[in-house]
Amino acid sequence: MTDVLEADCTDTVAGHSWRVVFCDPEPLDPACASWRERAFNAVLKILAPGFRHCFLMRALRTGRGDTAGWLIVNPNAARLDIFEVSDGDGGDRGYGTYIDRLARSGAVHVLDLPQRYPAAVTLRPWFSCVEVVKHTTGVKPPFWVVTPRQLYRWIRANGPDV
Repeated sequence: MTDVLEADCTDTVAGHSWRVVFCDPEPLDPACASWRERAFNAVLKILAPGFRHCFLMRALRTGRGDTAGWLIVNPNAARLDIFEVSDGDGGDRGYGTYIDRLARSGAVHVLDLPQRYPAAVTLRPWFSCVEVVKHTTGVKPPFWVVTPRQLYRWIRANGPDV
């Protein structure tokens, strides 16, 4: 189920929010995967199921305020994918509806966060899906929050304003 976390701080951007999706990455095809991808996939198995990856979604609005599609920010091991997904005719076929359906079934976990601009520069020690989500949304959990599950729990416990 989607949880909405409201922010009361002045550095939030009105009307702009991110949906953070916590999930498992798609399985690798062993025939096509490089040894590096297979090794990375083995490391992911130590993380909690359902919390092995996270990515961001933001609604793209039309002039009337309707959702026309979604901006997806998906950090992968080797690259940062940023792309637009059309919502088609909306309704039951839209990407947002698809993610909501997955959340209701328990296949993914979704948190809605307001866009924030941090008051100070925050150095990020490495490139990971968690660090990209923290940096893009502006949340400031402690340095030890490094896995998707830790980030999910921290946001649920503290909200985005801490």
